[in-house]
Formats: sequence, structure tokens, C-alpha cells
Amino acid sequence: MEELDQVSGMDGLTGLSNRRFCNLEIERMIAGKQFPIGVIIGDVNDLKKTNDELGHAQGDILLRVMGEAVVCSSPPKSVRCRIGGDEFLIVLPNASAEDCQEVVRSIRAFMQDNQGKYDFHLSMALGTALNDGSTDIETTIKIADGLMYADKEKIKAERNLSA
Repeated sequence: MEELDQVSGMDGLTGLSNRRFCNLEIERMIAGKQFPIGVIIGDVNDLKKTNDELGHAQGDILLRVMGEAVVCSSPPKSVRCRIGGDEFLIVLPNASAEDCQEVVRSIRAFMQDNQGKYDFHLSMALGTALNDGSTDIETTIKIADGLMYADKEKIKAERNLSA
């Protein structure tokens, strides 16, 4: 099944594009000079806790719901991928910083609107960056990833204050 997902360019669990397809689309955007290219990295919080406490079937549902959040919150022109176990990547051609922030706000609103519908908590750390063509895309992804980890720490700190 995993081999078929690789060839098809699709993640079988979420229905999103996989990393391989996403990389091809990024190359296409770069070749087409569709700058600035917006990059949004999301990392699901508490997937391990969900798997450990509620079972892997619930963890799979959590990932599907977060995939739905990504799809519902990003424009049709974007490329939406699951790039790892609990990591998502959204790439927007011809984007602005405001376009990226609007996607982040929309994902957060989706999570808030759907909180309480499941046995698990909906939470995703998010980071964004723009590539204007002056640096390589890997650098932009690393910047977004670093900002996502900063958001993850902020979420942890907020949870500790309210506990």
C-alpha cells in the first residue's frame, strides 16, 4: 500500500498529496517563477498521547480530521501534503505573508469550531515563511519549521499556565 501511495502521489490515510508529489509541485512553482511561494508547516500536537490513550484507530481519525482542516482552510491553488507521521505542508504560489496568515487563522478556527466533537483534543502547531526566489526553498521550509516549533513551545506553555 505504501508503495502505491508513493507512485500515486497520495497519502492513503488523509487523501492529501504525499511528500514526493509536493516536492514536484514546488519544483514546478519555482520553474514557473510563481514567487513569492508561501510555506506553512503544521505539526499535530498530542498524536502519541491519542494513540497511547485512545488507540491507533483514534490517532488515524485525528490525522484525517487535521487533513480536513488543512484542505478546508487553504485555497484551491495551494498544494496540501502530509509529509510525515503528524506533519503537514501547505505551499501557496504567488502568495503574500497575509495569505499565509489567513490559512493559519482558518486552520485554528476549524480546530476551535470542531473541538469537543471527538474524544481527543484538536491542536496543531503552525509556522509560515515566504520564499521570494532569492534563497533555496529548503531554507524557507527550515524557517517555517523553526517557527512551527516555536509555536509548539508557546502552546505547551499556555497549557501549563491553564493547568
